[in-house]
Amino acid sequence: MNKSTGTLIWNTNLVIEGVISGALELTDIDSGPVIHNDLIFASSMSGVFAAIDFLSGAIIWDVKIKTSNTPVINGNSVFILSDDGKLVNLLRNSGKIRWINDLKDKVDNESENEKICSGPLLAADVLWIVCNDKQVLKIDTADGSIKDIFTIRSSSSIAPIVIKDMIIFYTNEAEVITYR
Repeated sequence: MNKSTGTLIWNTNLVIEGVISGALELTDIDSGPVIHNDLIFASSMSGVFAAIDFLSGAIIWDVKIKTSNTPVINGNSVFILSDDGKLVNLLRNSGKIRWINDLKDKVDNESENEKICSGPLLAADVLWIVCNDKQVLKIDTADGSIKDIFTIRSSSSIAPIVIKDMIIFYTNEAEVITYR
């Protein structure tokens, strides 16, 4: 929308035609869109993740990934964590897959309906992912390998944040845990 007048400039749809899930059609965007240079990166709960031209609204590329996690863009890398536990690194300009790490086997997931991990957060040159089984995974950005795993006291379904030299986790039991 035009910020001065409020008029519509362009509109883009990220819905897979004919997809119905449950009682309602899931056509909303639950993750935060990210603007990086001339592209907007956004996903829909129907399973489309796309790079959208900032000026025209044209979809530059799209991939089928269902996520409610906000992507991380760094250089020519786009990091996305799907709701079913796949961490994917795509090339920013083309959407081609650089690597995929399926984290399902590393996480003790009790529910089929919940996302199993949240994130990623890029800090200290690694991707940080917090999972609902209390595990925190530190992932190498170059190849997707797990560099370290540690456990926090309570499960978390919210991506961590970074402030100065601390990574902060907010747990499902309303605890705030910091890591230096």
